[in-house]
Amino acid sequence: MIRGCGLHAGCILFSCNQESGGVVVYDIHYCMQSTGLFLLLVGAGEEQKEGEIVASKLTPKQKEFCEQYLVDLNGSKAAIRAGYSEKTADQQASRLLTNVKVQTYLQKRKQDRSERTEISQDRVLFELANIAFSNAADYAAVVEKEAMAEVDGQMIPVLDADGNPVKYKAVEPVLTANLTENQKRALAVIKKGRDGFEIRTYDKTRALELLGKHLGMFEDKLEVKGEIKNDPLAGLTTEELKKLIADG
Repeated sequence: MIRGCGLHAGCILFSCNQESGGVVVYDIHYCMQSTGLFLLLVGAGEEQKEGEIVASKLTPKQKEFCEQYLVDLNGSKAAIRAGYSEKTADQQASRLLTNVKVQTYLQKRKQDRSERTEISQDRVLFELANIAFSNAADYAAVVEKEAMAEVDGQMIPVLDADGNPVKYKAVEPVLTANLTENQKRALAVIKKGRDGFEIRTYDKTRALELLGKHLGMFEDKLEVKGEIKNDPLAGLTTEELKKLIADG
């Protein structure tokens, strides 16, 4: 496919219409004419998407495993659905997930999906932060009200022995119109029941735990206890152990 070329007043003029997102390979051919050198810029083939290039390096079965793995991120189930034996599904999944070509393709597919859905790590962390740092006081307030009683069809304030209005404390929800968008995102339940409004955010503890794990704050430690029988090093002093190490 000739993209465009020409010769004018001793100058080589050409233009290339290359679409973004693809890879175009060109061959350059030179042709002598009586007027001088004529340059042809020729496309060597159809454009190939980057993902297609990566996928072409996989076997059909490996590619099918990748597609199945992206469904639920379960390696063993993905291997079975891709046609691998159930007996060796765990081993096959472990082997495939450590394959550089498989990992490259999976990362490309995840990136493409993230761009399509606009779901990114930053967005997920932002949503978790909204939940983790939400404040119950943002959604309801404790207010003081005057007690009222109905007398002859009219509501009148209730007075104490000294003639002062009797007051009580009540909880009133904040109007959602007065909440920020981030505060609204943290809400799990807003409903009116028999005993009044129920307002509940998502699980703060769980959100904090997930954020902490992402930041590496919580590291699982494995403690192994056991007894070594007939330990050849038992009874040796520190100096004797150092000499043993030094001697190799």
